[in-house]
Amino acid sequence: MLFEKATVALNANHKAGFVGRNGAGKSTLIKLILGELHADEGSISVRPRARIACVAQEAPDGSVSLINCVLATDTERAALLEEAETATDPGRIADIHERLTDIDAYTAPTRAAAILSGLGFDEESQQRPLNSFSGGWRMRVALASTLFSNPDLLLLDEPLANLDAQLRVQMREEIRRIQKEVGIITIYVTHDQEEAMAISDQLAVFNLGRLLQVGPPAEVYYTPRSLFVADFIGKANFFKVRGLEQRGDATAVTLDDGSQLIAARAYQLGADEQQRVPAGLAALLMVRPQHLSLAPPDVTGVAGTVRRIQFLGGSVRYVVECPVATQEVIVDMPEYVPGVEEGSGAHIVINPIRSCAFHL
Repeated sequence: MLFEKATVALNANHKAGFVGRNGAGKSTLIKLILGELHADEGSISVRPRARIACVAQEAPDGSVSLINCVLATDTERAALLEEAETATDPGRIADIHERLTDIDAYTAPTRAAAILSGLGFDEESQQRPLNSFSGGWRMRVALASTLFSNPDLLLLDEPLANLDAQLRVQMREEIRRIQKEVGIITIYVTHDQEEAMAISDQLAVFNLGRLLQVGPPAEVYYTPRSLFVADFIGKANFFKVRGLEQRGDATAVTLDDGSQLIAARAYQLGADEQQRVPAGLAALLMVRPQHLSLAPPDVTGVAGTVRRIQFLGGSVRYVVECPVATQEVIVDMPEYVPGVEEGSGAHIVINPIRSCAFHL
């Protein structure tokens, strides 16, 4: 079974990111949409005569020029032009030219050049062969070729997987810009959560044949409905909860060290995730690294020992060993904390406003 009881509907201009671990069935789903595979049960509905295009992981290569690579995407135009060169029957020649007019074949070079220009290729570059460009630039050509076909549904199957980190960021910004300009329904398949959140306006998280959650990226990130989604989408810390009490709409939690706070929201775990809660505990409290702060031991908080300090440019990451957590705690601070060094004791201060309690 690929997916069990999963339903997703995409409307005009939607940009959906399908994420999950390798082997979750994301690429298989792309093949089902393209009609390359057929499901034994369930259905995929696309409006009649919709044009579907897919950008895969492999960048185009060879000695053909960029502009001709893009033009070759329109196979009907290419076939008609080839036939026009050898056709002798006046009636057939007239039919060919009529069809070429119908499909805007004569304006195709101008349209292809405009798309390539929008992706950063000047007129001179468009005449150069593919193999004179790096993989990142050739992926832009792959995207241009797909857009040239004027699709109603654009499928992107891990198109940036083979690029280095800087090119990945540049390309995802280009993809987002183009999506906004042309308004194509887009499905972006990836295991890179950050990439999916940056590109999509709807995020669908899959695991073990189940669709776990669908929603805007910020909603899925801040209010995950399962431990898997909390742990898979972004960084997450999990604190051990000894006691849990419902007080009206609020959920009071008592951590394993006796400290208490009010969780922003609480969800009951499904049977398949309950075993992740250690024996003797009532729940796990999830808090993102940016919703924690680190303070010297004389400030009230959860005690821990700083093991590593990492400067990340825009923030400083503290990795803290904490007996109240299930694993090392990640705390992202805007700057270095005075008096807190590697090996020193510190207190973790939890901001409960974005916390989620997952209970038995």
